[in-house]
Amino acid sequence: MQNQETWEIANRFAARLMVQLGLMLFAVGVITFALPPTPLTGVFMGIALVIFSAFMQFYFTEKHLRKTFDEHGNKRK
Repeated sequence: MQNQETWEIANRFAARLMVQLGLMLFAVGVITFALPPTPLTGVFMGIALVIFSAFMQFYFTEKHLRKTFDEHGNKRK
């Protein structure tokens, strides 16, 4: 949130990543739906994957911003 440009690039990148992670979660959900119902494949697996996805979203967005901008919010050349 250093400036408008960093904000826009971060949100654009995070939105694309969120769609990709959502598709991954959907695919895992379909696979686990086909498995015999157990507590592990049900609630716990779902919660763990959503939390993992949130951390991945944060990590990769910050990594992209560090690669694109310097510590002052200026675009790298």
